[in-house]
Amino acid sequence: MPVDSCWARSRPGAFASELGFHALAAQLTRGRLPDYEFHTREKVSFDGLDVVMFNEKWQFKFAHQVGDTLSLFISEFGGEHLASRQRN
Repeated sequence: MPVDSCWARSRPGAFASELGFHALAAQLTRGRLPDYEFHTREKVSFDGLDVVMFNEKWQFKFAHQVGDTLSLFISEFGGEHLASRQRN
């Protein structure tokens, strides 16, 4: 299913929602992960995604189906985004 890359960047969980991972999309939208206060080595679990938080870094562990779909999405739209940045 093609995704408009501008739309996908416009809100949390858009990628997950558009590609059929509705439970993950809802959790990401409600979760406010960027504002989350965490302790070192704390793990936050979503449907299809675990986030392990270290001091300054976060590790994202995707379920195979979500990770594979995300990889295809990045392959398709990541190059397009980089090319547009180089033109500007």
